[in-house]
Amino acid sequence: MAKITLNDTFFREPRFRAPQVMRVCQVERDNLLDWHRRDLLPEAREVKGRGHRRLYSVRDLIYVNTVRILAEADAPLDEAALVAGDMVDAVTGLLPQQIAAVHAGGHIDMVPDCFVALYRFGGEWRSQWFGVGGENPIPAGGLTVWMRSRNLESAVVLDINSITMMLFDRILEELGVTPD
Repeated sequence: MAKITLNDTFFREPRFRAPQVMRVCQVERDNLLDWHRRDLLPEAREVKGRGHRRLYSVRDLIYVNTVRILAEADAPLDEAALVAGDMVDAVTGLLPQQIAAVHAGGHIDMVPDCFVALYRFGGEWRSQWFGVGGENPIPAGGLTVWMRSRNLESAVVLDINSITMMLFDRILEELGVTPD
């Protein structure tokens, strides 16, 4: 297998066509096209103009994957798109940490827990990040206790470490490479 280096170029270089995005992110073609029509996804095209195919970067795949997960959980698409924008930075920051932990002879469990909760309260959708960049520690008693104490109408919790590992396994398989 070829090797890659996880740097800014790896994350930003447009290299995936729509069929690859659909495979990696497990998203249907109609959904992907609909999300583009609604301007929910960042424009993923290296060259603009008719007849040119969209090319997506790894950052775009993180974004699309997050929107898909939240859409499947019946979160509003506008809110899903906002969380997805933040998720890109969280995941690109976590992946090198996860790989470094494993390369150092450790285990993925050594990487701190990171979650985002997208929830509805008082008729409004909000998001709360836990463990990412140390901003909000995971509450005593865990997220379930935190959610119950707020009497949330609806909530979706994403485990960022798990999403990162699953998505990058599929990305690396699609590329036929291993991280350096």
